[in-house]
Amino acid sequence: MMPMIPKDILNLLQGTKVLVVDDEFYSRKVIRALLLAIGVTKIFDADNGVKGLEAIRQLAPDVVLVD
Repeated sequence: MMPMIPKDILNLLQGTKVLVVDDEFYSRKVIRALLLAIGVTKIFDADNGVKGLEAIRQLAPDVVLVD
């Protein structure tokens, strides 16, 4: 069930690229589930800082969540 989010906000969330950088697999999994629940669909992850920096260079995300 999709939360009651105004359509303009939902459109913004769906177009937002988010990168999650965390060494814990389950933390990344929970964060991904929470982002999906609010409508974010472009979610990327990295399991360490070096991979995170490379992902930033390649993906140019709008938001980076770092452990």
